[in-house]
Amino acid sequence: MTRPVRHVIASAAALAALAGCRPAPAGPALSDLALDRAIGYLDSLLARDPGNPIVAAQIAGRLVLRFGRSADLRDLERAEGLAVTAQRLARDTAAATARVAGIRLMRHDFSGALQAAREAVAANPASSDAQGILLEAALAAGDTLAASEAAHRLDRRSAEGRIRYGLWLDARGHGEAALRQLNAACSALDRSGGLADGVAWCWTQHANLVRAQRGAGPARALYRDVLARFPGTRGAAEGLAAIAVAEGDLGGAARLLGPLLSDAHPDLYLRLAEIRRKEGDREEAASLTDRFLRAVTAPDAEPLFGNLLALHYLESADPALRDSALALARRDVARRPTADTWDLLGWVLLARGDWVGALAASDRAVALGPLSPAAGYHRARILEASARPIEAAELLAAARARLDLLPPDLLRDLARRERAPTAAAGEGG
Repeated sequence: MTRPVRHVIASAAALAALAGCRPAPAGPALSDLALDRAIGYLDSLLARDPGNPIVAAQIAGRLVLRFGRSADLRDLERAEGLAVTAQRLARDTAAATARVAGIRLMRHDFSGALQAAREAVAANPASSDAQGILLEAALAAGDTLAASEAAHRLDRRSAEGRIRYGLWLDARGHGEAALRQLNAACSALDRSGGLADGVAWCWTQHANLVRAQRGAGPARALYRDVLARFPGTRGAAEGLAAIAVAEGDLGGAARLLGPLLSDAHPDLYLRLAEIRRKEGDREEAASLTDRFLRAVTAPDAEPLFGNLLALHYLESADPALRDSALALARRDVARRPTADTWDLLGWVLLARGDWVGALAASDRAVALGPLSPAAGYHRARILEASARPIEAAELLAAARARLDLLPPDLLRDLARRERAPTAAAGEGG
């Protein structure tokens, strides 16, 4: 994934997985040290009573919370195991199974998440947690019918329900309506004295939607407000970094990205590598690229990062790597036939000179929902190659107007176009 503002995956699932942490006191967020100590204490309780579902759920929730701060994938792996343990013995089967689905969704186990979400709904069709996670899992897996049905069964009286409904509206292209839902939900979370990490996450998602709908200026103020209230919020810092890159403030972007680097978000290695390359530090750029490759080619990493690796291979001059990009894109579509995965396949096919196949894949993406900014740029280039210049020009103009929403590979592609405006339309990647 190119981490677009739209089509957030594993979004409110994080709130569901954190259910084991509630009720949470109002006030400052739990410090990292206090969180580690809490996990250690709960581990000691679980060692004395290994089958205790309440303690297992509490640890799972806190591991998800720690993952949101440190982005250590091992925390999610262990959280899933504990959530499954809690599920087997829990009284509320639907809520416990929904927690499992949420963590699987965060790990990009889309089919496993969807299966667990359906089991949660079967256990209790009236469960708001179950219907909410079914909506997210179905969206992520490409089952738009199941997602639509779940969206209309959501209990929108809760903050989590409103968040999920808002993100569903955004996925269907109703950005302003989505903003209203998230604003109300985040305000409710704030007033309730809910978990500080959850409040920070909600306002960051709200800022992301503002950025997509109204531009970088209004979003910048919101990101800064989140960081002032909740220092260290990863999503807010990343949003500010993207704005800084688009405005040419490479130093500012690098300062924001440095503390965020993690194997759980390997695209950030490439973002910082691009900055270092522009600054002339090729050695550091190469080191960051190596860190990216180690993360995305690790065992079992393909479901998480195969799309990122495909985009990276696509820029290689090595025909074998470009072949690998196509194989990765096809497997991504097979795992989850969504607008994002069909778009990726279309972009890879264009780069390989197959504009007919690229257009067919792009058309499939369009049929599945509104395109992300990156996908809009991809489609513009595909339409150029398909001799449809008027439609292409409209999409390219939209992309140029919102550079902060484009990932580094497309900023490079756009720069190449500006340097060589008469280049063959079929060139891609």
